[in-house]
Amino acid sequence: MKSKVVALLRPKNEKGPAVCGCGYAGERVKKETYVDEMGDARIRKTSTRMSEITLHRRETGAAVSGVFRCDSPWLCPTCAPARALRRKERVLAVINNTEAVGGHCAFVTLTVKHDLSMSLALVKKLLSEASRKARQGRKWQEIQAQGGLLGVVQGIEVLHNRRSGWHYHAHMIIPGMRSKEEIRKAARRLVARYIREVRKLGGVAKKIGQDVTMVWDEEKIAGYTGKGSACWEVAGGLKEARDADSRTPWDLVTLATAGDDHAKSLFTEYAAIMPGTRSCVVSPALAAKLCIVVDDDADQASEQQFEEGDDVVGKVEASVWAKILNRGVAWRVLNAVERQWEWSEIERLTCVLSQPSEEVAEKKKHAPTAFEIARHAQALVFRFKGRMDRAISHVLDSEEREAVAKGLDFKAPSIRRVMELVMADRPEPANDDLNAFLEMIEDMSATQIAA
Repeated sequence: MKSKVVALLRPKNEKGPAVCGCGYAGERVKKETYVDEMGDARIRKTSTRMSEITLHRRETGAAVSGVFRCDSPWLCPTCAPARALRRKERVLAVINNTEAVGGHCAFVTLTVKHDLSMSLALVKKLLSEASRKARQGRKWQEIQAQGGLLGVVQGIEVLHNRRSGWHYHAHMIIPGMRSKEEIRKAARRLVARYIREVRKLGGVAKKIGQDVTMVWDEEKIAGYTGKGSACWEVAGGLKEARDADSRTPWDLVTLATAGDDHAKSLFTEYAAIMPGTRSCVVSPALAAKLCIVVDDDADQASEQQFEEGDDVVGKVEASVWAKILNRGVAWRVLNAVERQWEWSEIERLTCVLSQPSEEVAEKKKHAPTAFEIARHAQALVFRFKGRMDRAISHVLDSEEREAVAKGLDFKAPSIRRVMELVMADRPEPANDDLNAFLEMIEDMSATQIAA
């Protein structure tokens, strides 16, 4: 996914945006103190490109260290999930510390009416300025006093709808020290002020498009408010984050690289507007009231990860890793790490994947059919206590290992087609099998995006 973003954003014959270097080998910076000719102390910085990257196997999955991170929450599919996690932790700290001192938190959603004629810049301006102005002046102070409100933490999400255009909206956590009902009433007054401010700016914000409720599940609310472009889905309680006509920024990237010029123009517009947009900021005043760390959600550009530990699986030459990233197949290496492959197998896999695309195309691939995978999985399902999803995963893993051992590239068949063939032979397919399998597909997709 990252390579697709890079290709879309890089100007012809020019260096691309910072996201271009994300995931590649980083640089170690060494500082030395010396005395110049005038006798003054000076600091000299020298940088050395890392010669290799390190693969790790942790409880949370595979990881890579010794690489550059752009830390972009809006344009980088590698860094966006990590930034969303940091935002979620900030929101959770606000909720937990508020409840620890006897308070409660309201969860508020703000939207503006939008259509296909409206640019993302316009929709963003309407919501951002109206939200800011609604939290200014004497009326806002009265609202704060009514609910004992301590402050506001606002998270941003952006989607694009085929029928109604850019859907830029905000989710707020509002901590307060009065009763739940008083906090709810204060939050509703804030929403009413917001609607009026949107109208003053020439926009429309309908009452039905806004929402006020009290926090009931800290983990789910924190993930929802802080998700940014990572678009974490929230199960239960909250309304669906998007409908069938809505696309995330990453959906636009996929469509654009498939030849959709309109999707390309939309993502280009998104890339011009969203960088620098802060989300889930904890102000100094709120941080002081709740005894938590101030965080302004600023990008930590060029941050490099040089983490080492006992969970090291092995090291890959920087040049080899760069070729794997360029081919967009780093996710396969990370999958192998998570599936407990031996290091010798992973090394062979990196050799196969680092070959130029034209050479790989000319070589014979190991490409089992969907029927072959389904047949093998059915024969082995008893070994996995009837869990067909695990049987299919085992067969795919074995086939890929066999291909790597022979020095061949592996091409998996359509996983959904495999499942269709498997279920066709089962008159009443078990829902747990289907659900587990769909989860496996989602996990595989998430790993590809993270890579």
